[in-house]
Amino acid sequence: MMKKILLFTILIVFALSLSDSVFACSPAPNYISISCTPTNTLDENELPQGYRFYNEKLTLSSGYKFESVDENFDFLTSNCQEDVESVKPELINLFKEYNSKEHRYFTHERTEIVPYDETLIENNKNSRYNPDNVGNCYFENVYKLGDFVVNEGGMRDYCHLTGGGGGMCPHATKLHLQFFGFILTNPNVNTLPYLFGYLIAIGVVIGFIVYLFKRKELKLFFKPNKFNIIFTLVLGIPTFLLFLLFTGIEQIIVWIIGYYIFSSTIKYIYLRLKKK
Repeated sequence: MMKKILLFTILIVFALSLSDSVFACSPAPNYISISCTPTNTLDENELPQGYRFYNEKLTLSSGYKFESVDENFDFLTSNCQEDVESVKPELINLFKEYNSKEHRYFTHERTEIVPYDETLIENNKNSRYNPDNVGNCYFENVYKLGDFVVNEGGMRDYCHLTGGGGGMCPHATKLHLQFFGFILTNPNVNTLPYLFGYLIAIGVVIGFIVYLFKRKELKLFFKPNKFNIIFTLVLGIPTFLLFLLFTGIEQIIVWIIGYYIFSSTIKYIYLRLKKK
C-alpha cells in the first residue's frame, strides 16, 4: 500500500513541478518613448537625434540615457497635431525621471506615451498586468495626460529576478516576506484576500505544530525514514536538474524542503490510519 502511495504522489508532484518550470521568455528592452500624429509628412533623414517617422507616427524615444531632453521636445511641439505644449513639463519630467533610474534587463521597465485612446485605458482595467493585481510581479499603469495616454510598466519592488542558467531568461518571483510586508502596510480591497490567505496558512501551520507538540509526535512527523528519503531524492534530483535551467538555487531549496514536508505529511497520515 505504501509503495503505491509513493509512486502515485511522485508522479503527480513531478508533473506539477515540470509544468511550473516552463515559462515564456520575453526580454523586451527597457525604453521610454512618446508618439504623436505629425502635422506633415516628414523626411526620416532630416529628423533630430532620437526621432523616427514610422507608420504615420512621429516618435521620440531613448534607451537607457537621452541627452538634451528639453531641446528635443521643441521639435515635437512644432510637429504634432496633439497639444504637446500644455503637458510639456510633465512629459519632460517623465523622460528625466526615467533617465535618472538604473534599469535592469528583463524587468520590463518601459514608458510608452501615445495619442489618447480610451480603449487603451479600458483594456488595462481587464489586463492581468493591471496595477491593482498585486499578485502579479509585472504591472502596467495606464492613465490620461492631456491629449496622450501614458503606459508605464515594470516589475514590483517585492519581486526579484531568478533563474537565467543554461541560457534561459530570468523571470520575476515574489519574495514572500517582502510581499507579506507590503500587504500588511497597504490594506485595501486588492491586498486583503492575499492577507487573509497568508494568515490562514500561518494559522494552519502553527495549529498543526501545536497539535503535534501536544501529542508528543513532533519528532515522529519530521523524523526521516525510507519513504521520506526516497520521495525527496526521486523528486529532488530531477527538480534540481530542471530548475537549475529555469530558476535560481533558492527556488530549488524551497521545492526540496516542500517535498520533504509533503512526504512527512503522507507518512504521518499513513501511520495514524495504521494505528486505528
